[in-house]
Amino acid sequence: MAQLRLVALRTVLIGIPGILVMVLVVWLFMAKMVTNPLTELAYLADDISQGKQISREIKANSSDEIGTLYAYLNRMRISILKLVKAVKRV
Repeated sequence: MAQLRLVALRTVLIGIPGILVMVLVVWLFMAKMVTNPLTELAYLADDISQGKQISREIKANSSDEIGTLYAYLNRMRISILKLVKAVKRV
């Protein structure tokens, strides 16, 4: 019985930190998958607001919500280009 308790204690002492490490790795991976594209979108929006890289097409790398943001940012860029062209004609 004592040996069984020792095995159970070892399993708990090894298993819980192992599970925590796995959760941390998955969390960091998922956080990076979300923050990297959002950071890139922020830089692109900043560049567009300053008139930099406004003629460069913005392509979405995914079809999720982040990809939708890329598409909307590209649509906004195109609208700004059209507006600038219209103002230049006047």
